[in-house]
Amino acid sequence: MGGVRKDKVKNLIQLIMEKFNDGNYVFETTNEFPDGYEIWAIGRRNFEHKGYVPLCEVDENYNVKRDTLKALKVKDEALALTLLYEAVKRGVNKKKYNRMINA
Repeated sequence: MGGVRKDKVKNLIQLIMEKFNDGNYVFETTNEFPDGYEIWAIGRRNFEHKGYVPLCEVDENYNVKRDTLKALKVKDEALALTLLYEAVKRGVNKKKYNRMINA
């Protein structure tokens, strides 16, 4: 594999393929905030994965695209709660997320 160890490739594949299944929704985990996504303001009660925040894409009518949901890994639970709270109040897109984590 061109100098890449199999165990490193396997770990990368596991990272990309890890998903949370919350009954009605499946969230693909990610370490990067994808373009075109925003934090889904569903609160911690509806998304119980500590250290993660739910991300969604919305269509032109502002409906959530349920087949592209992601779970963003953040630094710690305190940051996750801050982001979720801000998402409920004012919304958090990628630009605002970057401002918040770099403040």
